[in-house]
Amino acid sequence: MKLDVKKSLTGGEFKVSIEFKSYEVFEEGLMEDFGTPVLQIPVSTWGATATSNEGKIVIEDIEQDKADAVCSIDLTKEIDVKLDNLFKTEYAVKIADIEEGTLAEPLDSVVKMAEAKCALFIEVIKKEAKAKMDSLRAMKTDFEAVIKNPEVIKVWSRRGDIMKLRVQKSINKRIINLEIETASFTPEENKMLDILGEPIIKFEKIYGDNLAVSLEKRIRTGFKVKVRFDGTEDIVAADEACDKFLEDLPEELAKAMEKLKMLYDDINGKDENKPPKYIDIVY
Repeated sequence: MKLDVKKSLTGGEFKVSIEFKSYEVFEEGLMEDFGTPVLQIPVSTWGATATSNEGKIVIEDIEQDKADAVCSIDLTKEIDVKLDNLFKTEYAVKIADIEEGTLAEPLDSVVKMAEAKCALFIEVIKKEAKAKMDSLRAMKTDFEAVIKNPEVIKVWSRRGDIMKLRVQKSINKRIINLEIETASFTPEENKMLDILGEPIIKFEKIYGDNLAVSLEKRIRTGFKVKVRFDGTEDIVAADEACDKFLEDLPEELAKAMEKLKMLYDDINGKDENKPPKYIDIVY
């Protein structure tokens, strides 16, 4: 992402204006799939060190509440702006407001300090905007990894590792799509299911405000589920809901198989911790 920076000096006030200039081609694809990120910087104080390189002031080591800062700025209003083609933010500082006691090499004049403060604001915006774009790239990388290599989730119970879930995850225009199917039943599990029948998995849950999932499937035959998480309004919330669903569903499957196992053991008398069952005959 490229930003257009404009500086001005009017009546002793240094001002910097930062606006959207252009996206890289691949970033346009990120926006289409994951939505436009929002630059959010709370009311805060940022500081940095400064060096002089051939007469030019260089701002370095930018941090919030920096203890050894030689230059600092106070953001007195929260920045909450989409990083789209309408993005614009500004910062201004008056020379008259800079205290002489804050001046030190290499910022030994109010003019240098004012210029440094504007430069610091630019670097803060660039740093935070880059972090937002990097988070989208990381999300894209994660999705591509799952698309190329479908995830296999082991379903666990207190009785040990049992069947698995095969998960295919994709995204298109901020809609996360999951395709899930059960797989890799053990020979014992298949025997139980053949004898006792397949439990029906009923799952209903709402994630966040309105991301609802509802399914009713037999655990083995025909357990091929397609679930959509709409991230049109908030792709991060949709992705978090997707991850939570992939934690919850295996738990439901494990409970169903554990209940079936207990019934199977009871009928076959294989539960070693359970004493033989005697029935009184009354006559």
